[in-house]
Amino acid sequence: MKAFWRNAALLAVSLLPFSSANALALQAKQYGDFDRYVLALSWQTGFCQS
Repeated sequence: MKAFWRNAALLAVSLLPFSSANALALQAKQYGDFDRYVLALSWQTGFCQS
């Protein structure tokens, strides 16, 4: 049974590049055409050093 899952995983990994090769490129219809916006905040301790 282990050999089956190992072969299935190997097959899936080997077919992955072929499935992504046919993917269409994503392009916005106009500038700022987004479904949602994400605000990312980061902080480092070095910002407060004087």
